[in-house]
Amino acid sequence: MGPLESFQVRLAYYGGLFDGEGSVYISRSNPTTKPRAFCVYVSVTMTDAAALAWLVRDFGGAVRKCGNVRPPIVQRQPYKWCLASRKAWNFLTQVRSYTLIKYPQIDLALEFLARQAQVGQVGRNGL
Repeated sequence: MGPLESFQVRLAYYGGLFDGEGSVYISRSNPTTKPRAFCVYVSVTMTDAAALAWLVRDFGGAVRKCGNVRPPIVQRQPYKWCLASRKAWNFLTQVRSYTLIKYPQIDLALEFLARQAQVGQVGRNGL
C-alpha cells in the first residue's frame, strides 16, 4: 500500500485531487418528477482510473468511461467517478479541510444539504 496506507494521508491526497480535477454541483435528480427534486453531485474526472478506484474503495460511488477517444490521435480514455446526496456529503465533509480552491463550493453544497434536511427532500415548491 505504501505512502497511502493511512486514511488521513489519503484524505489529504483526495483533497488535492478534488481541488484539481473535481467538481461539485447541484442539479435536478430526475427532470421528469413533480415536484422538482434537487441533489448534490460530486465528481472527479481524469485519465488514470487507478486513483479513482481508491475513491470508490473509501467512499463508494462508481467509475465510468466518459468522453470519446478518437484514434489515430494519441488520446487517453477519461474516466469519471461520481457520488450523490449523502455519500457526497460524507466525502465533502472529510476532504473540506484539505482543499484550497474548491472550499467555497464545498461550503455552499454542504449548506444546501443542511437546508434540504431541514425542509425535507423537496420542501414547498422545491428549494
